[in-house]
Parts: sequence; C-alpha cells; structure tokens
Amino acid sequence: MRRFVRSADKVGRTEIDIKGDTALVMNKPERFRYELIDAIAKDSKRLMDAMALDCKVQIDGLNSRVQWERASAAELLLYIPYRMTISECRSGAR
Repeated sequence: MRRFVRSADKVGRTEIDIKGDTALVMNKPERFRYELIDAIAKDSKRLMDAMALDCKVQIDGLNSRVQWERASAAELLLYIPYRMTISECRSGAR
C-alpha cells in the first residue's frame, strides 16, 4: 500500500494518507459560483421552453454560499440552495 501511495499521481491539491477514512475536501468552492449560477439560469430557461410557457421567473437564494457534499467515493456535488418561483404565465413559446 505504501508503494502505491508513493507512486500515485497527485493532481492539484491531492493528498493520499493511508491512515483513517477516505475523505474528499473542497477548497474555495466559491470559485465555481458563476458557473453554478449560469447552470441555474439555463435550467430555468429550459424549464419554460419545455412547458411552452412565457412566465416570469424569480430565483431567490443566489446570494447563498456555494455548498458541497460527497456524491460518491470520488466525486463532490457543488450547489447553491435556491428557490425558483414561476408566475404570470401565458401560453405560447417565448
């Protein structure tokens, strides 16, 4: 095991420690804020297109901190908790 740890490629800030449990850490998740906001905006537009509606979309919570959680043994899920409110809808595609 020690030979594997010494020979393993370590990308970025990767650390390998054979003691303890497996853990993933995210340093400075805020650097992904605008990528997440862009994905949220695209999702809201796609939702309106899928429903063929012209609506007012209000998104609250984008000022919240970027959060993360472990999605699998090797993946982290980044997100901004937000709430989307859809109102004033009219039929017909935009």
